[in-house]
Amino acid sequence: MARPISKKAQRILLFSGIALVAALAVVGALLLPPLLAEEPDLSSTPPATSRPEPTPSKDLPVNPIDFAALQKQYKDAVAWIRVPGTAIDYPVMQSAPDMEEDFYLEHDPAGEAKREGSIYIQRRNRADFSDPNTILYGHNMASGRMFAALHKYKSQSFFDNNPLIYVYTPGHARSYRIYSMFTYNETHLMADFDFSSDKGFEKFLQYTLNPKSYTRLVREGVRPTAADRVITLSTCTNDGNGRVLLVAVLEEDVLTK
Repeated sequence: MARPISKKAQRILLFSGIALVAALAVVGALLLPPLLAEEPDLSSTPPATSRPEPTPSKDLPVNPIDFAALQKQYKDAVAWIRVPGTAIDYPVMQSAPDMEEDFYLEHDPAGEAKREGSIYIQRRNRADFSDPNTILYGHNMASGRMFAALHKYKSQSFFDNNPLIYVYTPGHARSYRIYSMFTYNETHLMADFDFSSDKGFEKFLQYTLNPKSYTRLVREGVRPTAADRVITLSTCTNDGNGRVLLVAVLEEDVLTK
């Protein structure tokens, strides 16, 4: 039979156990992470966002047109239009509120009376080309100047091989894809279509995709919607009894400095 442990030995074992537990508690506190961590201070943490920062102006491409110099020379110039494959490379004018709406129909960009006039937009359109449809006007000159080149787009091969129009405004370089060419009557487009509503704009776009005209060409695979922006180039037919219209949809809008 095992002998009972003396009281003295029991006290020694008791104190030894207490010391061991205390030592383990100290070691655990040193080696183990706390179970409950303090919540991080979010007051100085910026909120997450998916929106990119604005591109610094120094990183923007330079606008091909020096508008400060252009508008110093021609005070009513609001844009510049270039159509590759043609001679169209002109400032776009818009008469001031105290001038006749179509002043630049018979005046050059300097304001001098001239039969060939200028390429211009009416005040019905915004100068920044942000309207659903911005209409540009130019004479059909026998010399081939102004918008006479629009008649070249009656040729299928020319239409196919020359699809682009470039329009420059202060701070923007825009490229448009030509998708429709047709002849139209003398009625002002803004009288036939309500461009102030999506429904009216959509009606115009549907017409451009299926013009009721014997002379017409439509580019396959291009179907603009009311969310798009288009421009319409307008000039006289050769007999002077109608209009030749060239419609192009905005494809790219590059910010410039």
